[in-house]
Amino acid sequence: MTGWETKIDKRRKALDIRDIELLYFMLRGIISGESNDHKKANRYFQNCLVIEPEYAPAWFYLGVSYLKVDKLKKALYAFQNSAEICPAQPSAWNGIARVYFKLERFTQALRAFQKSLALWPVDAIVWQNLGTTYYRLEKYEKSFKALKKSTEIDPNQLLTWFKIGVFNLELDRYENAIPAFKKALAIEPGNENSWFNLGIAYFETGQHEKAREIHERLKNLDETKAKDFYDEVLNA
Repeated sequence: MTGWETKIDKRRKALDIRDIELLYFMLRGIISGESNDHKKANRYFQNCLVIEPEYAPAWFYLGVSYLKVDKLKKALYAFQNSAEICPAQPSAWNGIARVYFKLERFTQALRAFQKSLALWPVDAIVWQNLGTTYYRLEKYEKSFKALKKSTEIDPNQLLTWFKIGVFNLELDRYENAIPAFKKALAIEPGNENSWFNLGIAYFETGQHEKAREIHERLKNLDETKAKDFYDEVLNA
């Protein structure tokens, strides 16, 4: 083997070792995060970044880990680094948006969700979060349009239908709330929160007998919820 071949072979081996170390630390970090050991997860992801400071996946998962324990400034910094290194990665922009939303910086959250969807427009959860952000900004028609888009992509998202129902309730659009809660209950028939809110919508639209029927159903699902429903709705 010639001198230059030896140098190439050594460099290849060094790269192989580096890649193996990165993979090891990433996997250990993800496993630790799934076990809710976020301190350990952070150490593994930080070890990745010592080896390769421009490794976007490590920055992203470090952001996820910080977000789960509400270390929002650190999470934002990590997600922003991931997005700067790899701006075409929608999950990094989604992470940025989620942090901004938790900080109640809704305009910035909106822009980041939009960037995420520009890169991957078929993510039902991000459309749901975009709809929620529009709602917080009191842009109600845009909110419902985004939530509808979420249901078109994935019609089996319980939380999306529930949010459509609740937002309509809050805006006194009781007739619109009823079909949304029915959709939620078709997905999860035993969801007491959906029954509770459907009962409110029935009561507010003058369908008192249906509201009383829901009260009876709630007695079998959650006695506390049934009592609350009676006190707050039927006996208010």
